[in-house]
Amino acid sequence: MQSFSHVQAPTVSELSNRVLDSFDINQHHYCVVLLADSAHGDSEIAIAAEEGAHFTEISRFEVNGYLCAVVQVEPDLSAAPDLVRLLTDRELQVATLVAMGRPNKQIANQLHISEWTVSTHLRRIFLKLGVDSRAAMVYRCAPMIQCQTKG
Repeated sequence: MQSFSHVQAPTVSELSNRVLDSFDINQHHYCVVLLADSAHGDSEIAIAAEEGAHFTEISRFEVNGYLCAVVQVEPDLSAAPDLVRLLTDRELQVATLVAMGRPNKQIANQLHISEWTVSTHLRRIFLKLGVDSRAAMVYRCAPMIQCQTKG
């Protein structure tokens, strides 16, 4: 294996600071990442992946001398325990039902609470997770919901 000891490997958070754009296609999340040094682009992606990044490089391209990569972001199942501690049991129930495609009215009926209370839970979940849509919440909670349904 090729050694990159002379290269300062980016951390996963450093790579995320260089995300130029992100998009979703067919329930898969992709990011366009600016690679810091076109000479060492291969090592950046490889080293970040070895350090626990959960993504797969799809394509690489150059724009005005800047090397970029399109990566498919994989859900991080290890993040699920942190989310479980972050959300209350009721918020987890609401998030799971949203992930199942249920509208607020059905969630309220199933949990025997008002629609207003469902909306309040969603606002609190959005705030805790730093998201602003149901889709973003489901994406962020996917690992946790997968763990709950498997367990």
